[in-house]
Amino acid sequence: MGDKQKVEQYVRIIFYTITFMLFATIPAASASTAQGAVTFVRWTEPKEQSFSVEVPKGWQVSGGVHWNGPTDARGFLRAKNPDEKVQVFIDDPEILPRQVPHPAYTQMGWVEGRVVQSPAGPVLIQRFHTGSQFAKQYVLQRLCKNPRWVKVDDMPSLSQSITDSIMSEARSSGAMARASAGEASFLCNNTQGYVFVTTVLVSSQTGPIQLWAVYKLSGFLSTDPIRSMQAHYVMNHIMATWTTSKSWDEAYKRKIKDVTGRTIAMQNAIAAQVQRNAAQSASNDLARLNHPNQGVHVRPGERPSSSVNTTLGTKEVCDALGRCKSVSNDYDTYFMDHSGNVSPARPGGAPPDNSGTWSPMYTQ
Repeated sequence: MGDKQKVEQYVRIIFYTITFMLFATIPAASASTAQGAVTFVRWTEPKEQSFSVEVPKGWQVSGGVHWNGPTDARGFLRAKNPDEKVQVFIDDPEILPRQVPHPAYTQMGWVEGRVVQSPAGPVLIQRFHTGSQFAKQYVLQRLCKNPRWVKVDDMPSLSQSITDSIMSEARSSGAMARASAGEASFLCNNTQGYVFVTTVLVSSQTGPIQLWAVYKLSGFLSTDPIRSMQAHYVMNHIMATWTTSKSWDEAYKRKIKDVTGRTIAMQNAIAAQVQRNAAQSASNDLARLNHPNQGVHVRPGERPSSSVNTTLGTKEVCDALGRCKSVSNDYDTYFMDHSGNVSPARPGGAPPDNSGTWSPMYTQ
């Protein structure tokens, strides 16, 4: 095997190792009161006992590990609340690893959009997508044909943290790695939705090969806007409590060694960064759920109003999809409908009417 082929093989090994990293156990925020009052129980993946997570008690849960190839395993989970108005999902078993198109491979017929076979399993030929780009693509292909986009953003700080944590290991094997985290929230008729994605690009330092993976996609769908923030919280809590079985992980590493003849000592850096972000987001979600009517008073952990807002008598409020408005301090509670109209709550904190289209707003 030539040097170029060896480098390309090592890049593939790194890539397939990255696509199923361990989730280090990081404590997530616990639910306690108000709308955030969700009782969580530990659920273990039933077929291979490969991972376990904390899921809401009484919800319908399914999931498992899907093997696209000998070294390409993808864990996934689906959870629905009892009335099926809220769905939370972690990853998708049908997402394949990708390879960036290149003239060197076009001669082999490896053109964009084609699925080709590699030693590790099927690979889709596709140019690299950032986290937000893939989130939009996923929504269009799997969740909603005609979404109304609310917020589509890359997350540069998290992207850089993940990139920094994996670069040293990639370089030691003759490769470069770059991560991109992003999100997309949307409206689809009467459904509110959200998707978070991290994509990771691994490139050979000496050859044309560039491979990339969709790592730990997560999201929710909610047909009850009152519970969308709770859906966001549950999604983050599941992500933050995802724990891979030690025995399964050891067997997985042996399998990689058996197939490739080389064990790549990639640490759990990507997973740890993504999980820390999910744990912090879950904590923030819970704070909003437990204290939705913060008015002009600054509570522990709440960001004080700016001098401009104080002078104008306004505050910034946002819903679970990231739609934000500056509103008067005259009312504690505000709601937003599907069209973006904002109205104060009725006495007692109820939505402006019983149409079922109102999302609660939370002080930022």
